[in-house]
Amino acid sequence: MKFPDRSQTAPAVRFSRPALLAVLALALAAGLPAVACGSAAELAPAPAAAAPGSAPQDPPQQAGADEPEDSEDSEDAASAAGESAGEEPAAAAQEPAGGDEARPKVPTTREEVEIPEGATAVDIGGFGVHVPRKRRAVEPPDGEWLADPVSERRYFLERLPKSETWSWVNDDHTHIRHGAVGMYEVETELDDAFLVRVYDPTEGTHWEPPRPPTAEELAAVAAAFQAATSDSDRLRFAALDRGLPDRGQWRNGFDVADMNGDGHLDIVHGPARKGGPSTPMILLGDGAGGWRRWPEVRLPNVRYAYGDVRAADFDGDGHLDVALAQHLQGVQVLLGDGKGTFRLASKGLPWELPGQGGDAGGFSSRALAIADWNGDGRPDLLALGEGPRPARESGHGTRGLLPSSSFGVAVFVNELGRDGGGWSRVDQGLEFGEVFGDALAVGDFDGDGRLDFVTSSNVFGRRHLLGIGAEGGGWRYTEVDALRPDSFTKAVAAADFDGDGRDDLAVSQVSNQAGKWWTALDVLYSRPDGWRRRTLAAGEGRGDFATALAAGDVDGDGSTDLAAVTEAGATWVFLGDGEGFFTRESSPEIPAMLGGCTGYHVAIVDVDADGRGELIEAYAGEPSAVFDPGRCPSLGAIRAWDPHPAAPAVAAESGATP
Repeated sequence: MKFPDRSQTAPAVRFSRPALLAVLALALAAGLPAVACGSAAELAPAPAAAAPGSAPQDPPQQAGADEPEDSEDSEDAASAAGESAGEEPAAAAQEPAGGDEARPKVPTTREEVEIPEGATAVDIGGFGVHVPRKRRAVEPPDGEWLADPVSERRYFLERLPKSETWSWVNDDHTHIRHGAVGMYEVETELDDAFLVRVYDPTEGTHWEPPRPPTAEELAAVAAAFQAATSDSDRLRFAALDRGLPDRGQWRNGFDVADMNGDGHLDIVHGPARKGGPSTPMILLGDGAGGWRRWPEVRLPNVRYAYGDVRAADFDGDGHLDVALAQHLQGVQVLLGDGKGTFRLASKGLPWELPGQGGDAGGFSSRALAIADWNGDGRPDLLALGEGPRPARESGHGTRGLLPSSSFGVAVFVNELGRDGGGWSRVDQGLEFGEVFGDALAVGDFDGDGRLDFVTSSNVFGRRHLLGIGAEGGGWRYTEVDALRPDSFTKAVAAADFDGDGRDDLAVSQVSNQAGKWWTALDVLYSRPDGWRRRTLAAGEGRGDFATALAAGDVDGDGSTDLAAVTEAGATWVFLGDGEGFFTRESSPEIPAMLGGCTGYHVAIVDVDADGRGELIEAYAGEPSAVFDPGRCPSLGAIRAWDPHPAAPAVAAESGATP
């Protein structure tokens, strides 16, 4: 699918909205011709809204970037490429020819008016008004129409840069006003642009606002977002971060393993996105809360990018190696000798530098998992595609989307020990594989002894997120019907929370129901007859939600607990009893990150060998001069927290049972 790029059109003179309205008023008073209101592609009518109870129109999708002014992916594409590779986006639709005679005049009422051929809407007092008159035919650049599953209307996607003036039309953030008078339905929000729907104007209908939900409908939705946990205060957390970086953007993931064989766990992290090293980093632990960067590390002289990291012995030599999922570049494996020297072993893995030859629009990822997928005793790699890949031509300042195959899950089978060995890719095509996200977990969810996987999703409403492993190394995508409808699935984790021998799911979702946004952290218990859901945390709005999850034993009682870091930089801990019930632990000793840096990864590991799992967390963010100048002034940090039992009297006071 090619997306027209509005940024390739000639720059236009822009006015503020009050100034534009003043000009319109003066023009009307003087009887002068009014300004044009845009081409057919610019002002294609929005679809009819779904009534409550049916699937709502898709809110803006988030391709791994939730910060309006943080043009992370576009900057990375530009810096990695210089001049972007791939096809140049198709030219945007042009204004109707013919001068003022072909342009609509601005009316003074909302009554339907005669519109010259080539226009589909006019603006009255700053509100887009769609007029079902003659419309110029528009066609997708590649000839391929998409269809809305609710209204069945045809549309294609167009890319509108955020460099032009824009604003949200509604609180649900499903429509934007772009430029002077254009209004659009948002399909996906990227760091530096929006993908919007351009509907077939020959099927156009007058847009009407959705019917407000009834009190009963709101009550039913609110009842579904109620947490089923009690509070506890059985632990005290102490900082265990001596030597950890307290600045820099640390995303998207890390691993904890004994990289130098000294018996102490170390932290392996990819390069910082900003404000830190530009190469992967290994922080050696001393087992007592101290960390230092491994000075003997020698890495191949290649370009690295931020993403996810996993450690394993891929070549069977007894030394740990490193796998890297790198934003816009692909996947690499570095084989280690246990003394700090690493060499590339990436034959068969997708890895290209955009703009430097090869398939710059190939598969790339920011989420990895390691598992013996084919049962041959060797660790294999699973990677989740990161989705659309923005690009920018430095010579002309134009921006677009590279052709990309970064969707769905790919399994890379380890064949390093064989003659000429490397990695062999297995995937299932794009049956439900157009999903993309930043979290991936592996477990046996159906109890058949074969590994399965589950992913997060930055595609709104997608619930086919479970890959059930099949004989021969394949899998089949399965719907998890206990996932909340009309949602983004932001984070996932897998563990047997209730001790029945089947792995269960922990999921964080952001949902749009009954015209409102809601957030929920749920545990989905796998049963032979389906899934059962228990809500650990929930709330109305999008103020805060879990962005990364980890399962492990925090309090040392032998049961699996759950930890989360959040969009606003907080830490949540839920203590499990081994039978599927949880209490929400009060943890005021762990302050939220200053300025609301977003949590990107959390792990529960016993660093000091005391039987309790420490929390290790990574954060990233940056200020926005326009929207949030005080956000995340440190750009991020890596933190660690050591749990200890609270004083007996304190623990007894709060020990409510679930």
